[in-house]
Amino acid sequence: MKVTEEARVFGAKDQEQPSWQDTNMALFGSDVETKIKAAAAQGEPQWTGPPKAGTEKGLQIWRIEKFKVVPWPKSRYGDFYTGDSYIVLNTYCPQATTNPDRLAWDVHFWIGSESTQDEYGTAAYKTVELDDFLGRKAIQYREVQDFESKKFTRYFPRGIKYLKGGVASGFTHVEAEDREPVLLRLKGRGNNTRLTQIECKRSAMNSGDVFILDCNEGIYQWNGTAS
Repeated sequence: MKVTEEARVFGAKDQEQPSWQDTNMALFGSDVETKIKAAAAQGEPQWTGPPKAGTEKGLQIWRIEKFKVVPWPKSRYGDFYTGDSYIVLNTYCPQATTNPDRLAWDVHFWIGSESTQDEYGTAAYKTVELDDFLGRKAIQYREVQDFESKKFTRYFPRGIKYLKGGVASGFTHVEAEDREPVLLRLKGRGNNTRLTQIECKRSAMNSGDVFILDCNEGIYQWNGTAS
């Protein structure tokens, strides 16, 4: 470290450049750092359960709500609000025949097109934390609305539904008699099916797609002539 003559006048002493072992980088990537992060992850109640994250085969989904991880109802798996961010954990057994007790994990954080920076930042951070909780053995994926990976879409055999709004917009569940009509546009086939909520008006429809109207009177499907 260079010390100027002015500094010498005021009694400053020459100092050697500190070794990285003496800085806060010394523990980076070490077993100690791993244990510290794993211990911190134990403080997230959604990981510790019940049910404990990653202990049973299948999907677990959480939505980020005001910096908190909140379980998403299983009845709504495949529904995603465009204003929200989600964490999706898939637990599976890669060697079901030879080693049925060995589990593996894929963890995805999904970002809606209108999700806020706070929400998707929290989702990304909590995804890393979940990986720490699982012993850093999970594979992490970043999923963006309309550009999801094939691995992600295969989790939802009935397709993915995009709904407008989200927790930041004050979305709350309402009873059927109070619901506004919802118009959905259907695109794709099989696991690649997308249901996207659009404006509920005739001009939003076209002859090349299939549309579904969900209203108090029932659910109606309209097929375009070129669909």
